[in-house]
Amino acid sequence: MQSTTSSFTMRALLVTGFLSITIASPFSVAKDTNTESETCSYNEVEMLKLSPREFDQNLEKGWREVAKAEACREAAADLIHTYYTKNEISKGAMRTFVWHEGHA
Repeated sequence: MQSTTSSFTMRALLVTGFLSITIASPFSVAKDTNTESETCSYNEVEMLKLSPREFDQNLEKGWREVAKAEACREAAADLIHTYYTKNEISKGAMRTFVWHEGHA
């Protein structure tokens, strides 16, 4: 009986120790998704109203403003795609937008 109790106590200690290490691990820290989404926020309606030149070439407006944060590159690419599918633009501008979409 005593060896069964000792074995159970040892297993409980090992499991508790393992869980403590796992929980304290830097890999188990949850990401704050609100922070990322806030940095990628933009007004799509206003973005779509910009001229193609403003949207593409202005560093303070358009997709480049969104892409300034590394975590927002995918959001910027999605914005570029939305812009050229919802607005009439020239073939030359379309090539540029598609290129920027792929490299955002």
